[in-house]
Amino acid sequence: MINDIKLEKGVVSSLINDNGLLLEFFQDVNPNLFYNSNCRYIIEIVIGLQNEGVVSDFDSVERKLLKLKSNIDIFDYSTPLNSHNFINYINILKELTYKRELKKLSVMLLPKSDDKLSDVFNINNELNQSLTKLTNIITTNKIENNIELIKKVINEIEFAKKNKGVTGCLTGFTEIDAMTGGWQNGDLIILAARPAMGKTSLAINQALNAAIDYDKNILFFSLEMSSVQLMKRQFSLMTDIPLQDLSNDSKLDVSDLANKVVRLEDSFKLFDKCFNLYDIKAQCRKENNAKKVDAIYIDYLQLIKHSVDKGRSKENEVSEISRELKLLAKELNTPIICLSQLSRAVESRGGAKIPMLSDLRDSGSIEQDADIVNFIYRPEYYGITEDENGESTSGIAMIVFAKNRNGKTGNIKLRFMAELTKFITLNEFKIEQNDDWLND
Repeated sequence: MINDIKLEKGVVSSLINDNGLLLEFFQDVNPNLFYNSNCRYIIEIVIGLQNEGVVSDFDSVERKLLKLKSNIDIFDYSTPLNSHNFINYINILKELTYKRELKKLSVMLLPKSDDKLSDVFNINNELNQSLTKLTNIITTNKIENNIELIKKVINEIEFAKKNKGVTGCLTGFTEIDAMTGGWQNGDLIILAARPAMGKTSLAINQALNAAIDYDKNILFFSLEMSSVQLMKRQFSLMTDIPLQDLSNDSKLDVSDLANKVVRLEDSFKLFDKCFNLYDIKAQCRKENNAKKVDAIYIDYLQLIKHSVDKGRSKENEVSEISRELKLLAKELNTPIICLSQLSRAVESRGGAKIPMLSDLRDSGSIEQDADIVNFIYRPEYYGITEDENGESTSGIAMIVFAKNRNGKTGNIKLRFMAELTKFITLNEFKIEQNDDWLND
């Protein structure tokens, strides 16, 4: 077995004899790093004492061992290592643990790979879960000191001043970007609406704007539509050609159309085969390693499959998914914009039927995990032709910011062009028909 018992005892000795080391490396010290059972047992005692507020020195550990009637000889752990190299010792233990776990994984998967009846998708799920655990083993949980944090905050403030408050990934919608500063790194943003309100269209609008106008690296996961269907929508949005005309108009110049959308090749990536949370996470990590991802869009939350214990409710499953998406956003330091369905409670209410946080479907933890929750509301969909001021609601879409952890909440009005399933800013002039794509 891959281990170094002498090193393990030396690390344990150092932690017992120098409480300052334990405080400094508390985030990195884990009983699972130790192969030797006695070392694991002592480390559990040391961590337990620390959590109880007791200084975990040689005497306190010895008393705890006597109280537990352990036969471990504490004097075997009285020779500490050089504290200046302690981080290197911890990293060596992490590497050895990684290799042990990797060997266990290979032993577990080998018989399944030889079994032609085993489900390859189940194997893939197990592999992705195990790879996540392996990555966590060698990840350094470095806590930044105040000086480093102050520098980061000052840099962000200076950057925001130079860019008029915009620090995140822009959506191309001026008022949305002004309210949010752009989608911020590490944030989980929920875009929710009832069916037929235009969730997918608005998400594609935002993603295209970021990719084309601001040269951002965008990932778009679709669990509902195929990548071909989504690409057709993008063609329609970029060329202002109604979706049905892309397939039915015999005068359409296909070569000219291809030239208009060629800019999408490197900046906008579509995925329509990732249905499981672990597949989505694995693909995001892969793409981010190749090139920093600026924003991730997922359409939509309730369709994501998750390998959870059988018998758990849909609410528990969705809660787990939203929590892991938030952690993924923090891990990759990129915004994740996840679409979500709303419950039928919206339509059963009287009045204006404006969505509320309580309408989020399947789980209350979506609201808790999300940094921003915004809804799409189109009053004319419900037969409401005038607003409270008597103004027409025709073609009006309201983006309701019901939660904004780092900013203000409120409503933003956009124009919805139904024939193009396209959202534009309300004060934007209506786009004139461009006939360059026709063969005269």
